[in-house]
This record gives sequence, structure tokens and C-alpha cells, in this order.
Amino acid sequence: MPTMQAPMPTMQAPNTFAMTRCERCGSMRSTARVSFHRNVGMLFIRRTYKLEGNLCKSCIRKHFGEFMAKNLLFGWWGTLSLIITPIYAIQNVVSYVSAMRALRGVPE
Repeated sequence: MPTMQAPMPTMQAPNTFAMTRCERCGSMRSTARVSFHRNVGMLFIRRTYKLEGNLCKSCIRKHFGEFMAKNLLFGWWGTLSLIITPIYAIQNVVSYVSAMRALRGVPE
């Protein structure tokens, strides 16, 4: 008669996050890679700003809010900017959400 063995309980390690240095504030925290863009439209010319790097949770929130606010206030004032600004806004939201998912459970 075959014998049946009970499955061995598995122990899962708690969520461990690697500590790296935030490229904006310089503190040793868990970080995620983000890329934020903003556009400033000036009728016939425009200017683009970019922030890319490994940032901690609080810096991600701070710079996401800053880039989105400036994008929504100053991004629309040009012909090409009418097209570029919504694209940048969507890219910023996608980058923010993916970074926050990666840092889920990490204290600020």
C-alpha cells in the first residue's frame, strides 16, 4: 500500500527590499527607477525637462506632483505642446504607478 506524506510547510521570507541611495535626497532607502517629463509650451517653441533615476518613495511623490502640476499649468501654451503634454502626463502616471507598486510595503 503506498504511503502518503503530508506536504512540508514552506516558510516565506518577509518582504525584503534592497537599500540603495536615493539620487535626489541622498538618503539610504529602498528606491525605484522613475522617469518624469514635463513640457513648457511658449507659443511657437517649447522646452522639455526630464528627471530620471532611482528615487525613494517620498522623492517620487514630491517630484511627480511637481512635474504634473507644472505640466498642467505651463504645458499647453504652444502648437506642438498641445500634443506633447498629454503624452508626458500619461508617461508620468505610468512611471509613478509602477514605482509605487515596486515600493509597496516600504515605509517612507
